[in-house]
Amino acid sequence: LWQFGDSFVEGGMLSSTAAWSDTRDPLSLRDATGSDGRPTALLPYTAAERAFNDAHANPPPCCFAHAACPKGEPYCLCPADTVCTQRFALWPGDGVATGDGVATLYYDRQYAGVAPYDFADAGVGVATVRIDAAAVERLVDAGGEPVWVFTGDEPHFARGLRVDTADGAFFHLYASTNRFACAVDVLLARVPLEHMAERASFRFWDGSGWSADLGAAAPVAQGIVAGLGSVAWNDHLGAYLAIWNDICTGGDKLALRTAPAPEGPWSEATYVDL
Repeated sequence: LWQFGDSFVEGGMLSSTAAWSDTRDPLSLRDATGSDGRPTALLPYTAAERAFNDAHANPPPCCFAHAACPKGEPYCLCPADTVCTQRFALWPGDGVATGDGVATLYYDRQYAGVAPYDFADAGVGVATVRIDAAAVERLVDAGGEPVWVFTGDEPHFARGLRVDTADGAFFHLYASTNRFACAVDVLLARVPLEHMAERASFRFWDGSGWSADLGAAAPVAQGIVAGLGSVAWNDHLGAYLAIWNDICTGGDKLALRTAPAPEGPWSEATYVDL
């Protein structure tokens, strides 16, 4: 399953689209499309999210003056009560096969403003997807509202990988926090595969072991540019390999880091020009 973030398609933009390919020919993609042949949104909006986006589709002109405002006053040319958030964006995270032809994945919801890089965390949810499906099924409550594993005011654990240990199979998730310019700290959580949608089952790396207290989480990497990005075990290196390309640093380099374990220690970055 190939997952894409904000996708510009004929007739407008979708927060996320997807494609499928066979592992024997991974670069031959089959786009996930609707009956009209157009790409579909991998992560469909709820009715409330659509209503929010419709209501904020035409922000006042002063919202676009973000870049000219002093630091700490992003909408200084607008009245204090002006809402410049333009839309909810739904971005796919990572997942793992959890059944026959079924995968469980995390996704990230953001408030997206009108200015460049103006995003604010708005929750991490869980979804399931079946092979060749055009869209995922988001986990929602009885009222149709998304169930959040992590809320907007918490670190957004949405990117990670499966790790098999002597204690069982776990999904490990990374979150960037304490952003200063392009540098971030990185936290690590893990959850048993059979409990990926249950917040109470998460444990957080505290520097020496796994704690149920998110507040005890200690960075596995500190002050690194861009974060860790995609992490996977690499047989050739005999190590975990993190690869990330961050538009914050220009988007023209890949940052590669290695570690003997998901919790590190992580190496300094090796940069590769694109």
